[in-house]
Amino acid sequence: MNRYKKTSFKMINSYKLNRDLLSHLPNLLPKYFPNGKLERNEYVMLNPTRQDRNLGSFRINIKTGAWGDFAIGKKGFGIISLLIYATKSSFKEVVKELCLQTRLSLPNYYLDNRNKGGKYER
Repeated sequence: MNRYKKTSFKMINSYKLNRDLLSHLPNLLPKYFPNGKLERNEYVMLNPTRQDRNLGSFRINIKTGAWGDFAIGKKGFGIISLLIYATKSSFKEVVKELCLQTRLSLPNYYLDNRNKGGKYER
């Protein structure tokens, strides 16, 4: 008999969730990366995955969600991928945490069966 409770995690429209999280970036980034500062439209911080002593090589654009570690050429898009990269957490953990922090309702971002193999709502 299986001792573990089987749980399901529905497919998430991460494009839509990342888009809705953009307005929360100015409040979220200092919580997760307190060593950073806002410079114009970019949050500049120390690299969370390696020893870094100087601000400037790791940035996230708070208008677009694009982020990059310019010292090593690593880049991505959105707070979801940034937190997966920085915290080594799973997609599921990051999405749940962000929805709790921002009070966004996770079911609003579920993809129904019609969208699984095709076009995503934007």
